[in-house]
Formats: sequence, C-alpha cells, structure tokens
Amino acid sequence: MQAEVRLPELLQKIRDSFVSPIYFLRGNHEDFEYLNQLESEHTPPSAPVDPFDLYRHVPDGTVMEFGDTRIAFLGGIETKVLDARSIDGRSYEALKAMGAGSFDVLVTHDSPHGISIGFRGNPQGSKLVTELIAKTQPAFHLSAHLHHLNGPRVYGRTTTLSISSLEASARWAPHDINYRPGCLVILDTETSTLTPVTDEWLTTSRAKNFDPDTWFENFTLSSSVVLPILL
Repeated sequence: MQAEVRLPELLQKIRDSFVSPIYFLRGNHEDFEYLNQLESEHTPPSAPVDPFDLYRHVPDGTVMEFGDTRIAFLGGIETKVLDARSIDGRSYEALKAMGAGSFDVLVTHDSPHGISIGFRGNPQGSKLVTELIAKTQPAFHLSAHLHHLNGPRVYGRTTTLSISSLEASARWAPHDINYRPGCLVILDTETSTLTPVTDEWLTTSRAKNFDPDTWFENFTLSSSVVLPILL
C-alpha cells in the first residue's frame, strides 16, 4: 500500500525533471479505438494519455517543431488489406505532398522496404515508407517494427535507422531478460549524428522482473538514471 500512495508523488517528480513529455506514435498492436478517442478529445498536435502528462500520443501526419527541428510522424504498417493497423492513406499523402525539405526528421513505425530479409526469405519493410523518404528527403528517418537494430543507412540525403525492440520476444528469445542494444537512439542535431545506444549499462539492465517502485525511488535520488523508452 505504501508504494501505491507514494507512486503519484514519484511520477510527478519525474515529470518535473523532464523538459517535455515523451511523445509516441501508434504501431500495429495498440488500442486503436482508444487512441482515436484521444485525438477527438484533445487539441492537436498531441494528446496526453496520463494525468501527469508524462506521455503524449502524436496522430499520424502531424509535424511538430522542437526548437529549430521539424519532426513528422506516421504510425501503422503497410498491409495487403486495409485495417486498423494500416498506414493511414490520407496522412501519408499529406506528408508526401509537402515535398523535399519540409521537415528535418521523419518518424515512422514501419521501416523502409528491403532493409532486411525475414525468416521466410521475404524482404521486410514498407515500399510506402521508402517512397515517402524519397519524396520528402528529411535529414533523418527513424523507424521500428522489425524488433532489431538496423543501420544507420543512407537513402539519398537521408540517414535512416531502425531501432531494436525494448526487450527480446518471449517467442524467439524467452531467456533473454535484459534490455536490447539499440532500443534507444540519440539524435544530435548540432553534430547531425544518429547514434544507437549499445552501452553496457543498458544491455545489462533487466527488462523482465522490472520493479517500478524501486526504479522510481532511485530516479528521484539520482539525475543519472535514464528511462528506457521504445518509440
């Protein structure tokens, strides 16, 4: 009971230490009905999902400014049959129509087509994402979905990187209990570098059996603790 009473205070301290909320876009396993409801209830460009404003959902097609950096967001994946997981066609076309140089960073859930080969021998990634990169030519592109680190690679004038999953799949690596290298990425806009985090402190930290109460307590006592987030 003590942890439950203490938790709101700890969460508020964490939020107060952040410059901004943590923004996320939809993937292909979210509660899409809930995210759509958030969009309808809040004014763009983002919607809070918790009372502490720690996390904010960014709708597809949104372009946000962070200082001098413009970041575009597109969730979902390319599917053969349109469903709730699919890349939203209207948002996709709107971003593509903006043209080259309209934003500095493109964040998508799906990765470029041909970035890797699946275990069935099929090329992975989205042709739609590849075309969007070619049409808009951002300096950087970040994606996920494939659950492993891939890149950085260069597509024209765009440096692209597909980040790893936060932890290993229980199906493919049930005994891997640590956070995965490359589940965090640092974009340095001053030096124009995109660097995956593979340091020992991350890869030896345990993802499974995570004790949030202890972590929150330690966070309020040390400014050197980093919250691992999968985008």
